[in-house]
Amino acid sequence: MHMAWRKMMINKVLSNISHKKVISNQKKITLDVKIKNKQIFYDLAKIMEKTNGYRKILIKIFEDMDKFEFDKASSVTNGDTLFAEYDFTEIKLYEHTLNVFAEMLKIVDKETQGREVLILLALLHDFGKSNALCKHYKITKEEKHWIRSSQYFNTIIEEDRDFFDLDETAIQIIRYVLSIHHDSLTTEADKQNRYRNELVKADRAARESEKLKLKKAV
Repeated sequence: MHMAWRKMMINKVLSNISHKKVISNQKKITLDVKIKNKQIFYDLAKIMEKTNGYRKILIKIFEDMDKFEFDKASSVTNGDTLFAEYDFTEIKLYEHTLNVFAEMLKIVDKETQGREVLILLALLHDFGKSNALCKHYKITKEEKHWIRSSQYFNTIIEEDRDFFDLDETAIQIIRYVLSIHHDSLTTEADKQNRYRNELVKADRAARESEKLKLKKAV
């Protein structure tokens, strides 16, 4: 696909499905510039073009990432101990979110079912790490970040369910998987939850690539 045509298509898609129906040129530029790996943006646009029920929520996600400055927020919280040997504070929340999204794209490229749900899980999984976002949506700070991520998703869906028009089964899957993706698994159902397992796989792969980046920086 020709590069100029891709960019035109992206802008057209974004303009047509935002809350205000039109995203300013500045907004388009901001979204485009922040995503260093342009191929990710192109792949996202292609997915958005094909999935009517998910395009609006995707735009909402990217708008909030921009609004609450994920490019300045840390991708780790004070309670994170899994990667204690590396200073992941240098990896910003925006970068990590897109890294997980990129890894999920590799997974969904081979999947035929639930692709859109997996994409949304990858993008949403760490939204609870943004204190600014949680404060704005009145999400409690005492909860674990994955619980807050689930609360964020539930909040924006309930604010305008008709506008986002997501399938009820998809809503339930996303809400639940976000809330358990870091918890110790206690049931067989959780152990066999494909969506949860794919999210964990993408998250871990992203952290491995970030480890390499941090090692090279030393």
